[in-house]
Amino acid sequence: MNRKNQPKFGEVWVTLEGTKSRPVLIYNNGITIDVDLGIARITTKKHDIFDVEIKRWQDVNLNEASYVRCSKLSNIPAYKFDYKIGQLHADDLLAVREKIKEFVDKDFVKEFQRYGV
Repeated sequence: MNRKNQPKFGEVWVTLEGTKSRPVLIYNNGITIDVDLGIARITTKKHDIFDVEIKRWQDVNLNEASYVRCSKLSNIPAYKFDYKIGQLHADDLLAVREKIKEFVDKDFVKEFQRYGV
């Protein structure tokens, strides 16, 4: 993958997860092509309170109503992305950002409380 085709923040790409192709949201860009990119899985079923409904899922070229799994964040190398399917609308992206912050803050608070901080 050349730099021109490098996945960018807010884009939805398809990547292979095990044996299943899955759409993912790029929520954190790497600096160079060799750096892993932060992704959030996209699914058609809501699993927990940290899943965000993609209100404008048709604009992203998804086949059906979908959710971003803000509690299922991971990193994968840029070369593992197959192809771009769309760009998340700014309103949906802001909702995802807020939910990721909420998820991360929840974990920090829990850990601080555990250590008496």
